[in-house]
Formats: sequence, C-alpha cells, structure tokens
Amino acid sequence: MLGGNLSELGQKLNLKDWLPHAHCAPARIPCYIVAAGRPKLAVRFFMESHSVTMLVLAVAATVVGPVGVEITGYVWHRFVEHHGWLGRVFTHRHWIHHEVAYPVQRLRAVQYHDAHSWGWYVMMSGLLGVFYLLLPWPIAMAAGAGSLIYGWVVINYFHSAFHVRGHWLKRHAWFRRLTRLHDIHHFERANYGILFFGIDKLCGTFRAEFPHKKQDIF
Repeated sequence: MLGGNLSELGQKLNLKDWLPHAHCAPARIPCYIVAAGRPKLAVRFFMESHSVTMLVLAVAATVVGPVGVEITGYVWHRFVEHHGWLGRVFTHRHWIHHEVAYPVQRLRAVQYHDAHSWGWYVMMSGLLGVFYLLLPWPIAMAAGAGSLIYGWVVINYFHSAFHVRGHWLKRHAWFRRLTRLHDIHHFERANYGILFFGIDKLCGTFRAEFPHKKQDIF
C-alpha cells in the first residue's frame, strides 16, 4: 500500500482542496493527484486503494452499459424507428435498411450496405447523458465506455454480419439461429433485439417462426 494516510498524501502533493473533499468524494482523489502533475501516482493510488471501486467500475462497464443499450435499443428500435413516435425523420433511414437495402426477397449481400442511419447516434448520446446525470462520474464513465463498445462495436458488427452472404460466422449454429431471428424481424413487427431477446419475450414481441406472409412493419 502507499505509505502514509490520505491527509499526509494530500499534504505531500500540495493539494489545496484535499482535506475538505477527501472525506465526501474519495472517487475524485485521483483527479487531484493528476492535477498536481502525478498521473502515474493517480493510477497506482486508484488500483491499490479502491479495489471495491474497481469492481464496481468493471460491473458498470460489462453489465450496466450493455444492459442500458439493450433497454434503450429495444425502445428506440420498436417505438421510434418502426412506430414513428418521433416522426419520419427517424423512421426513414431505417425504412431504407428494410425496404431498399435488404427487402425480404434479398436479405443478404456480398458486403453490408449501410443505410447511414444517424438515429442511433442520438439514442446513444441520450443514454450517455442519462449515465452522467444519474451515476457518479467514474461509474458513468465505465458504463459509458461499456455501452459504446457494446453498441457500436459488438452490435454493429453482428447486425452487419447477419446481412452478409457466406459470412465466416455462419459455420456456427448459434449465429445461424440469431440470423434467422433477425430475418423474422424483417417480416413482421417482432424480434427488436439484435443479440439478446429477453426484452422481446417480456414484451410479447418475440417470434421464433416466420409469419405466413410479410406484414407491414412501419
């Protein structure tokens, strides 16, 4: 452990506001150290003195962030992009994805054709804003990082892969099942999830079989 107590450490670093704030905002301690020109010490102090905090941040990044994306993604995908709660400005690009780029007669292509839908940027920005308003900033940062990685890297990659003919993941049964569930989404107002369908099951929008004919999904 670092030698000395927090007060002594603060005095050694000549941090003006250390004592008034250390007792009520320990998560901000590394910021004071960085501000004093000791970033390496900040990392060491955080790792050694905040093991519980590190666990909380890890949970925030791996659980809170992705769960937040799943919940907001379901609401956005279903009610904004399909039901048009915020108007056609948000549904149009998603309509292009469904009816122009990948209609039910042609759900696969040699490479993915992006509809350049900017609505998810709005959704993700709103989610990050909620994190920063409701959570202490270190947890908000971890949850935000987790949501960005999960939303823009993981979900985007898999969604694109669903529409690529002969994708290398097709060799796996679990991927073929996910692709089938997403294909059903192109036929009817169902399966708004991309990787997980727990919310679909809770809300009654999960379907495991194709409908008899394509439905109006917008």
